[in-house]
Amino acid sequence: MARIYLIGGEKGGVGKSFVARTLMQYFIDKGISFAGVESDIGTPDVATIYKEYCKVARFSEDELKNDPFKIYDLALDKPVVVNLPANIINPLKTWLIEKEMVQMGKDDGVSFCHWLVTNGKFDSIQPCLNVIEQLGGFIPHVLIKNHGAGREWDLMNEHPSLLKFTQEYFVPIIGFPDLDPKVVNKLLAERLTYSQYQEPERTASSMRVVVRSFLRKAYEAFESTGLLDSTQPPKLQSNKSKSDDQQHKQREQRA
Repeated sequence: MARIYLIGGEKGGVGKSFVARTLMQYFIDKGISFAGVESDIGTPDVATIYKEYCKVARFSEDELKNDPFKIYDLALDKPVVVNLPANIINPLKTWLIEKEMVQMGKDDGVSFCHWLVTNGKFDSIQPCLNVIEQLGGFIPHVLIKNHGAGREWDLMNEHPSLLKFTQEYFVPIIGFPDLDPKVVNKLLAERLTYSQYQEPERTASSMRVVVRSFLRKAYEAFESTGLLDSTQPPKLQSNKSKSDDQQHKQREQRA
């Protein structure tokens, strides 16, 4: 079984591509063969930096209508990391449900998960919750607090719908660690992978230690979701919801 990791968040500028690049580096460092897909055509940082691993696929209604299997087929034998553009919920919903990718995946042993990146602000959190409400019953989601893009998380902790949805759909909330801005800027400016940045002839030992520490924390956060093991089926529904369904079926049988 392979899994398609959709890295999104609906809002631009929250660090989606940064998380996608780090997840790709995770697979590289673990020696796991994977495919990368860059669908954020406007700012294709992932494709230009991880070009050895990445294909470009425009994620739009027209593109998915013409070739809905372009991304899906990559996952028949390996995990796939997809960097999504912002404001993608309608094409994504069409692809997953109307084009029956989720159902196809059940037949082929391909699963999906949606990693939603947020900076803690309302205009970042609310779209993520809207996505979970619409798709949470079909594929698992992860909510990522990007500490490199946001510092205030009180609104997220107090949001009235957040607790409801995260419990109902088993949505883990993880913290994505901050990275020294000098490193972030160099990675982007010189179009470097983390592996290239850590080459001794390129970077001082002190800064290589900074990157190794960052990656260790990021990998621990990724692994804490339980979704990097594609052999384990994800949970989509709370125990309460399952109990309610069972009680409903029992009432129907008695009737």
